[in-house]
Amino acid sequence: MHSSKSKLYSILTVIAHTITGFIVGYISVVNLPLSLFYTLLYIIYQTIEHVIIEEDDYIGDLREYIIGFTIGLTCAIIYYYI
Repeated sequence: MHSSKSKLYSILTVIAHTITGFIVGYISVVNLPLSLFYTLLYIIYQTIEHVIIEEDDYIGDLREYIIGFTIGLTCAIIYYYI
């Protein structure tokens, strides 16, 4: 039972990090300073979480965010400029 909760939590965090990155990446075309602020805030949050919780996936979390960011940025560029 504990393993399924852990797996569900892991899936939900992947989704959350990717969606957050997507939204901020999309916003970057409309409001770059706000996007940079949210990205900095996310990196600070992940760094603090990494320092406090030793068994986390710092690089994986950032990778998920960057994937979402890139997809969001690409979608925004396509929507606004193509």
